[in-house]
Amino acid sequence: MTILLPFLLFDFGGTLADIHPNHEWLYQRACREFGVTADDERIKAAQAEGWDRYETPDGPAHPHISVSSEAFARYKVDVIVERLKAAGIAGPLPALAARILELDTQPDMYRLYDETPAVLDSLAAAGHAMGIISNHEWDLPELIDGLGLGGVFPVVVTSARVGYRKPHPAIYREALDRAGAAPQHAVMIGDS
Repeated sequence: MTILLPFLLFDFGGTLADIHPNHEWLYQRACREFGVTADDERIKAAQAEGWDRYETPDGPAHPHISVSSEAFARYKVDVIVERLKAAGIAGPLPALAARILELDTQPDMYRLYDETPAVLDSLAAAGHAMGIISNHEWDLPELIDGLGLGGVFPVVVTSARVGYRKPHPAIYREALDRAGAAPQHAVMIGDS
């Protein structure tokens, strides 16, 4: 009898790795580079800005800004500028926002959780095919490669490229289609 192993879809941030030491560090590092001061608590509070305008009953949808890396970057820089304003940060906001976006896909800004490599090795040794599905930036596949995980995850789906953010069904369908997996033979693993 053949046992069909489920295709494993992992979230990225908060599941496999995270920005080190925390998300606010992206803003702090960029602000320091520009000689601007920022408060972590105000940065944290401002993170809600940006995606609510694309909310649908199925989850956020933004296919019109996900047509190219340039279009997505323009939108995301605008969102980050709004977050900077909400956090009370002054200075060259568009340039600062562009730097924050750049930092958000730099491998040296992230740390894999201690158990991540061993768990992934164990799952791969057991024969599981795996992929990543994440509400993340356009360059997530390159970030995954930069963290040394590219060979583990032949399927990497990011909301920036697909135009739909979890929990919208379209991002899951895209990942399953790329993997050639049926929904009943897949498991999603994430932090929320």
